[in-house]
Amino acid sequence: MVFTARDDFLGRLAEGRYAREVFSRVSVLRSPDAANLREILERSVAAAGHAFEDAALTEEIAAVVVGEQAALPLLQVAGQLLWERRDRQKKVLRRADYEDLGGVGGALARHADGVLDGQSSEQVRLARELLLRLVTPEGARRVVARSELLDGLASAAGQVLDRLIDGRLVHARRARRGRGHEAELELAHESLVCTWDRLARWFDGSREEMAFLAEVGQAAELWERRGSPVDETWEGDALDDAARRLATLVEVPPTVERFVAAGGQRRARLRRQRRVAASLGVGALVVIAAVMAGLFLDARAQRDWAQQKIAEVQREGARAAWMKGDLLEARAKLRMSLETEDSPLARALWRQLQQSPEYWRKRLGGRLWDVCFSPDGDRVAVACDDGAIYLFGTLTREQRVLRGHSDQVTAVAFDRAGGRLVSGASNGEVGLWDLAEGGLSLLYGHRDRVVAAAFSPAGDRIATAGADDTVRLWDPATGAAGHVLEGHEGDVNGVDFTPDGELLVSGGSDATVRIWEVATGEEVRVLTGHDLGVGKVAVGSDGRLVASAGRDTTVRIWDLATGNEVQLLEGHDEGVVDVAFGPAGRLLVSGGRDDVVRIWDVDNGEQLEQFRGHEDWLHGVAFSPARRLVASASGDSTLRLWRVGQERNVRTGSGHEEQVFGVSFDDRGQWLASGSADSTVRVWKVNSGAEQLVIPGHLGGVYGVDFGPAAGRLASAGADQTVRLWSVDSGRELTVLAGHEGGRSGRGVRSRRQPARFLWSRAPGQAVGSDHRQVLADPAGLRHGGVRPRLPPGW
Repeated sequence: MVFTARDDFLGRLAEGRYAREVFSRVSVLRSPDAANLREILERSVAAAGHAFEDAALTEEIAAVVVGEQAALPLLQVAGQLLWERRDRQKKVLRRADYEDLGGVGGALARHADGVLDGQSSEQVRLARELLLRLVTPEGARRVVARSELLDGLASAAGQVLDRLIDGRLVHARRARRGRGHEAELELAHESLVCTWDRLARWFDGSREEMAFLAEVGQAAELWERRGSPVDETWEGDALDDAARRLATLVEVPPTVERFVAAGGQRRARLRRQRRVAASLGVGALVVIAAVMAGLFLDARAQRDWAQQKIAEVQREGARAAWMKGDLLEARAKLRMSLETEDSPLARALWRQLQQSPEYWRKRLGGRLWDVCFSPDGDRVAVACDDGAIYLFGTLTREQRVLRGHSDQVTAVAFDRAGGRLVSGASNGEVGLWDLAEGGLSLLYGHRDRVVAAAFSPAGDRIATAGADDTVRLWDPATGAAGHVLEGHEGDVNGVDFTPDGELLVSGGSDATVRIWEVATGEEVRVLTGHDLGVGKVAVGSDGRLVASAGRDTTVRIWDLATGNEVQLLEGHDEGVVDVAFGPAGRLLVSGGRDDVVRIWDVDNGEQLEQFRGHEDWLHGVAFSPARRLVASASGDSTLRLWRVGQERNVRTGSGHEEQVFGVSFDDRGQWLASGSADSTVRVWKVNSGAEQLVIPGHLGGVYGVDFGPAAGRLASAGADQTVRLWSVDSGRELTVLAGHEGGRSGRGVRSRRQPARFLWSRAPGQAVGSDHRQVLADPAGLRHGGVRPRLPPGW
């Protein structure tokens, strides 16, 4: 006989009296890989005398669930629902049924509704509390111990949780080391948060509540680990806000309740102490005040320590989010850390995040073929080869999935109002989506893959470009087909309307760009110049220029009126696939087979920026019409948003007229001083880069500058053989230290960074001046000259 057990039950088995004998013959089975998952599907169906209509379907299903903790339960749910819809006459499992289910995510959502069907309202409420505790405020899965998950809920919550586990909506696994035999729980699949409408509504309605509980829960957990010290609770406005919010919540973790209650008790205790102190005589008041001051200082020190630890947790969370590529989460947590405590480590990480041009990224389940922004820039849509269109909030990353095509989605575009979406598929389908109502109309006419699509500015026409060598026009109101534009000798890869809607531009594999009259369908002009096929095309916002992506590694910009080539943009290492103009028409983004996103200046053809990170071809790029953001969709299954024109270097001034030899920051990092061969010292404001002060005075170049330990003091060393001390506030010269007798060969001046009154001029490891003399001087006016063979310790 063979007995099997899930790994989260092995701990319980080990407690049994026959454990030693049984466990001597245990074999641990690893999680199935993609090939195993395909075999499970195919052989199970074959054993029942059936088959999959599309042999590639099992590969797609396996690719979605492989690597998940609950891979087999997910496979079971999707397989069972697909089996129930099988064609019993032909004995096949159909792709159309799988797509209608919404894939694995859609199947899981339907199954999830079935698990809650028949439950009482109280049981559904408890299920809501349990499921939301398994989701982070950012919408990701959260691993929670069973006791922590049930903490503070009614006793019936245990039965509801068991039902969720039995229904395979929640996955239980063996606890990590240090938690005994207690099970850890998480959602079976992350897609539940966005594909299961009920959970998505619960999550959207509780986002603010979850964020608050996450913040106060983190502080409460740290407080309890410290032994629940009475002087480390929240106080003031933070405590008032927490108490007010808790009063509106139905279910609150006991740890949070104890933390907030302790803060209230501490406040009441302090009030009683103040009343006692006020009732005593003046002499006793002095004594008590001294004691209270000590208590306050100690409490303040404890509170500062707790805040420091909270800031450390937030900072490490930011670092972890950054490492996994979640830049939005990293910035949010790091901002909270800096608000709690300013630290050099947090500032260093913030600088690294700010210097990264990537805004955020999202990995999807398949190759991405196209991307576009909504007219307001608040949403970005991406076409995926899993048959879905994904909509994301640009700032929130809130996700919505549109399913309805029966094949890979290869093209997507918004209308000017942002309420409709047109899409194209590999089988030639054209989809027209009503985003408000969720309706879909499918239009048929193309005989091969739809490569590109576009709405006219007025929204009264749709143009689609296909691999059947045609461009087709459609009436979106009726779905009726209009003109069929034929002329390209090969695939048509790109299409775009002019701003007035009167002309249409297309690019094809025959290396031509063609201009068409929309009303008649007549060809107006053919633009030639590319050596190889043309990919996507884009028309500028003013209708004057047209850009084309060339497989000859070039981007070409044309004058629409004359057909002349205006700019030739060279820089890509391989073929260019897509181009898009910025909102004002002054910038252009391009992407292609070299995996690099490039930003160009349209006027002079200069390449301004390049964004690297994708690991496969870029199939689509788009410019946000409202923000300085660029989106890129790649065959590596990632959608990335990039920040254009981001300041990624320290600001520099441009006031010096000659070479700059020395710079120095003040101790607070607010000011930067520089010395130049133009004989001036200049002081700059670091945040803005603005020049605040110009200090003339040296009779030659200034080779070194340094701020002193006392605020408002600056020293400079010059080729005129002097060291000068200045007032930063007024630029007034305070002291001239003269003692050198030759030209300088070392460049530098240093201030001792402890409270001191002396400056000395040298460059490390070099002689100070050509006279080999050092000057030890008192800034107040007393000067000491002469050779000093060595310096006192600490100087």
